[in-house]
Amino acid sequence: MIRKDVQGTSMSGIVDMKRLVHELQTHKIELEMQNDELRRAELRLRQSTRRYADLYDFAPVGYITLSKHGVVRELNLKGAAVLQKDRVLLIGALIHDYIDPGYGQAFKQHLADLLTSGQRQSCKVKIKTSDGEPFHVHVESIVWFDEDSGEYSIRSILNDVTTQVRIEAELVKAKERAEQASQAKSQFLANMSHEIRTPLAVMLGYSDLVLLDLDSDSPFIKPIDGIKKNGEHLLQVIDDILDISRVEAGEVVVSMGPCDPVQEILDIVESMRHKAEARGLSLHIQVQDGIPATIRSDATRIRQIVINLINNAIKFTESGSISLVISHQSTPAADGIPQLLIDVKDTGIGIPDEAQISLFKAFSQLDPSHSRKFGGIGLGLYLSQRLAQALGGAISLVESRVGSGSTFRLSMKMQVVQDKVEARSPKSPYKVEKSELKGTTILLVDDSIDNQFVIRRMIEMAGGTVYCAEDGQSAISMAFEKPIDLILMDLQLPLLDGYQATAELRRHQFKKPVLALTAHALQSERDRVLNSPDFDDFLSKPIGLRPLVDTVKKWTRRNCGSGSSPTVPLH
Repeated sequence: MIRKDVQGTSMSGIVDMKRLVHELQTHKIELEMQNDELRRAELRLRQSTRRYADLYDFAPVGYITLSKHGVVRELNLKGAAVLQKDRVLLIGALIHDYIDPGYGQAFKQHLADLLTSGQRQSCKVKIKTSDGEPFHVHVESIVWFDEDSGEYSIRSILNDVTTQVRIEAELVKAKERAEQASQAKSQFLANMSHEIRTPLAVMLGYSDLVLLDLDSDSPFIKPIDGIKKNGEHLLQVIDDILDISRVEAGEVVVSMGPCDPVQEILDIVESMRHKAEARGLSLHIQVQDGIPATIRSDATRIRQIVINLINNAIKFTESGSISLVISHQSTPAADGIPQLLIDVKDTGIGIPDEAQISLFKAFSQLDPSHSRKFGGIGLGLYLSQRLAQALGGAISLVESRVGSGSTFRLSMKMQVVQDKVEARSPKSPYKVEKSELKGTTILLVDDSIDNQFVIRRMIEMAGGTVYCAEDGQSAISMAFEKPIDLILMDLQLPLLDGYQATAELRRHQFKKPVLALTAHALQSERDRVLNSPDFDDFLSKPIGLRPLVDTVKKWTRRNCGSGSSPTVPLH
């Protein structure tokens, strides 16, 4: 019995031992499998780390880690190349030592802003180079908290932007050269305009005076009128060239103010009637009811556009008539503002379909050949279209048939200022009444004897009295010696120019109107005068009889009752 118990116990122990051995073998296999997995994971980690290191080291941009004081802790190969030093030597170095002194303060501010805000920051710096060649870098940085060290560090990306900076610098230089060229062109145009307009003003002025004094049957009317017409044509070419230069530079200026569109066009038609009749053409105007007395627009630009359209109609019409129709759209446009419509219809040669597509292009002509019948340089419609657009409108070809004529339409915004319409009648550009400037004394300051004669004669025809001065210094003395009501001041004068003389007059409390009368016709000169506190208005030479008298009347009536200027001793 005892023996059986011993045998059973022995058998049980053997079984337990075998089970234990099996379990140990199983654990061994599991451990070996886990070790294999760990080895594979370690290998993957090493491979991943190597790939990361390769990506980091061979990245096309520089990566650099700095302490908050700017000490280099780590950087890749590109970062070392950017700083142009061996990577080993850069670890522990101060980054500021490699930045051009001119950019040192900007980089310090970059780090300060970064640490203060905690937000991404960027800046551009110039790196010191051994060969002295400029090397510019764009730096983009973030703040990073290093859990191992428990300190904040700065991680930055360095991008080589040397080429970009060089291109930007070249663009700046190119822009400066373009601006200098533009300024030189503007100065040339200003000088050219002044030098051509000055003798033109005399030629046209003398022509007007002679035509006014000639009898209607005089044989000299035709040649003098020819001089006047050709002078006016040359003046129009000059004005178009000046305007086109402003258009191309994006400097079209409009002076919006109250104006009576119907009165303006009536005056235009009256002034151009003689030109139309000289070609055997009749010129008519029709005004639709309901056109307001005053709208807000630029009267000068309206006149310029309509004159261009009428000139074209006269040029391309050999017989028949030219009609102007002024109307308005009863239905407002999309912006709620009604449109004023001015149609210019002729019975001329008409425009072929293939030529209509280039009507509003610069230097476009119906017949560009050397044997062309019609003159001009092809700027009229192009310039008029751009001016119309500046007024918030447009010019369109309503209809045209070859051999029957064409109709052009100027449409523009009609912002009503006053509805009430008074009786309108055209003013003759060649006639004035002797009483219009009676009792008015003008001081004319101009160094051209011919200009003095023309302007003085025009003022005297309207009953005014004129004193003349040839330089700014004489004008100052004469202004306080004579009972002057208004001064017409040239700008280009000896001793003191018009600006200096007028400023000196105002400094001595001269209160009467001073109007610039100059052959400088550029917008910049007009703006300078009108923005000056010393001048009251701007007139350009040549100026016609009617505009001159009307402007003088306007300013002397406005100044009526203001009293005479005090007499101030001048030294």
